[in-house]
Amino acid sequence: MRRHAATLAWILLAACSEAQIGTGTVDVIGNASDAQNLADLDVNATGGATPDASGLDVSNVDQSSAAIDLLDIIDVSSTSLEAHWMQEAIGDCILAEEWLTLGAAPAFTHTLVDRNVCGPQGVTATDGTWSALPGGSIQLDWQEQTSKEQRRYTVAVLNATLPEIVAPGYPGYKAGKRWLNSEAFSKVPGTATFARTELRRSETPAAIWSEKLDVQVTISNPPWRTRAGCQLALAVTAEVQLGPPSKPETKTGSHTFNFPCALGKSPDGKWNRLMPQGWSQSPHSEWMKALEDANLWKTLPGQVRDIVYSRVWPVLDYEGDEPTTLFQSRTMAWWIEMLSPPPSSI
Repeated sequence: MRRHAATLAWILLAACSEAQIGTGTVDVIGNASDAQNLADLDVNATGGATPDASGLDVSNVDQSSAAIDLLDIIDVSSTSLEAHWMQEAIGDCILAEEWLTLGAAPAFTHTLVDRNVCGPQGVTATDGTWSALPGGSIQLDWQEQTSKEQRRYTVAVLNATLPEIVAPGYPGYKAGKRWLNSEAFSKVPGTATFARTELRRSETPAAIWSEKLDVQVTISNPPWRTRAGCQLALAVTAEVQLGPPSKPETKTGSHTFNFPCALGKSPDGKWNRLMPQGWSQSPHSEWMKALEDANLWKTLPGQVRDIVYSRVWPVLDYEGDEPTTLFQSRTMAWWIEMLSPPPSSI
């Protein structure tokens, strides 16, 4: 197979940026140390947020805890991450799987299974390295035929039932019960801040393509401690590098959004949900207006603006009474654990 696997992986990510879980697209939040990232989130549900007398949205709060099937977040350690993690992408002519096989660090294999319905098919497996970084992040490095690839994610490993995402049923495939979420925010110890990082970088002899997001969420008067005055500050910094390695063009932008926040539930009742007060469960228009009110459509460079709009989302899910991890639950955040290894050919 001659197709450049790294390039295809970027195409898959772009094609699936609006993929949905169940009735909507949900982005998840989790762990990080130095840099942070988000993605776009949309959960389709009817009606808007309804604040109670305290100013908190309780319209989606299920008062019967028996109806809530909460996830069990596992401590992120090198041991817990050692597995085959797979994510499927489907789009126009696109039918592919990206596999991350994490062994005892630094052993790592990146596998792209390309079942392209409009062209050549094949499997590209490349060995590389991985490492666990402070704050719940991981870094992946591998060398394709013509490019050096690097990814950095803030992650959480969860025991979960996600019927909306089903592992492909090809012969020999066997799915596990754990999920890796690559869009998580980790609580910074001793603060009210949660941080996340994401980096996607591809470098060839001719060009660099790099996208980086740093996001910090600071919650004042959090609703798990008080019933009034919740404020959510979302500090976003995005950077894009494009061009020749000797002198790539770098474009950056940053902004801090401030919202009064409300507490509710995700539409399926699994998670507690923190979001701007008065926003609907599918708030694309509200998010676009927030960017318009901040004049970001005009002041941010185009590629930076697109990253902020499509990957940053001030709707944060968490489990339990008081979170140490926040997460976005959109399709492209989830990697299912596979008990079977990736295929060597198709």
